[in-house]
Amino acid sequence: MSTRGAIIVLDGMVGCGKTTQLKEITDELMRRGVQHFYGREPGGVPIAEAIRGVLLNPVHKDMNPLTTVFLFEAARAEYFSKAVIPKINEGVTVVTDRSYWSTVAFQGYGSGVDVQLINCYNGDAVFGHHPDISFILDVEHVEEAVRRALMASGKAGEADRFEDEARNFHTRVRDGYRAIPGLYPDRKVHLVPHFEEEADIPARMQKISSYILDKLGPFLDAFYTRE
Repeated sequence: MSTRGAIIVLDGMVGCGKTTQLKEITDELMRRGVQHFYGREPGGVPIAEAIRGVLLNPVHKDMNPLTTVFLFEAARAEYFSKAVIPKINEGVTVVTDRSYWSTVAFQGYGSGVDVQLINCYNGDAVFGHHPDISFILDVEHVEEAVRRALMASGKAGEADRFEDEARNFHTRVRDGYRAIPGLYPDRKVHLVPHFEEEADIPARMQKISSYILDKLGPFLDAFYTRE
C-alpha cells in the first residue's frame, strides 16, 4: 500500500468548468475514505496567495511574460515546499486547482515563452514532485468559455487579467492544453472531452464527471494498493 499521498491536478483554460469537477473529485475521495487536501495555483499558502494577487491584478496587464513565469514559479515553489510535499509525505492526497500545465499553456503557448525553459523552471519549482494524474478540461467554443469566466469573476469580485486577453490568446492557450498529453506521455495527463455537442448543460457536466471518475477510480485503486 502506498505510504504517501497522490498529487491530483485539474486544469484547463478559463471558463472550462473546473469548479464543478473539483467537487466531483473531492466527493469521490471522501466516498473512498481517502484523506485529502485541496489547494490552488497560484496560491495555497500565504506567500503564494500574495503573489497570486500581483499576478491576477489587471493593473499589471503589461507585465513581461518572463516576469509572469518567474512569479508563477515562485508561488509554486512556496506551495509545494510548504503544503504539497509535507502533505503527501504524511499520506494525504493533494487535489490542486491548476498546476504547471497552466504555465505551459498560458505563458508558453499563449505568450510565447520558450516551453523548454518553462519545463526546467517547472521541475525546479516542484522539487521533482510531479503530478501523479492530471485532468485537463477541453473547450471547443473559446469565446463562450471566456464569457463564463468573466461572469464568474464578476460574481466572486475577483479580477483576473488573463480573462481580459484577446480571443486569439485564449485560442492559443486552448491549443496548448490540447498538445500537453502528447508532449508529456509519461505523466498520466488526460484531456477530458468537452461534450459541447450536448445542449443540456447538466447532462454535459455529468458526462464530463463520468469521464473523469472512470479514469480516477482505477488510478486510485492502483495507487493505494501498490507495494
